[in-house]
Amino acid sequence: MSGRWWRPWREAFYLAMDLFAHLFVALVLIGAIEGAQMALHAAGDPKLLDLVPIRYIFDAMDLALLALFFVFGTVSMYRAFKGEKD
Repeated sequence: MSGRWWRPWREAFYLAMDLFAHLFVALVLIGAIEGAQMALHAAGDPKLLDLVPIRYIFDAMDLALLALFFVFGTVSMYRAFKGEKD
């Protein structure tokens, strides 16, 4: 299809697909982290160096992953809406 009316819809579709792809990757990574955390929790909530529960490390990984996806996703979407090419 061609025409001026199609271009904004096509760009919106590409931006939505980019957003969903990032969301899918984030969910897979968080799911993998949670799976490992549940396996460790089933082992009896072990501690690192007998001081820090390992679940705190996994919680920090979840937080870091979400923060990184938020920052880099926001920058990516800003560039996409501004029209810059990678």
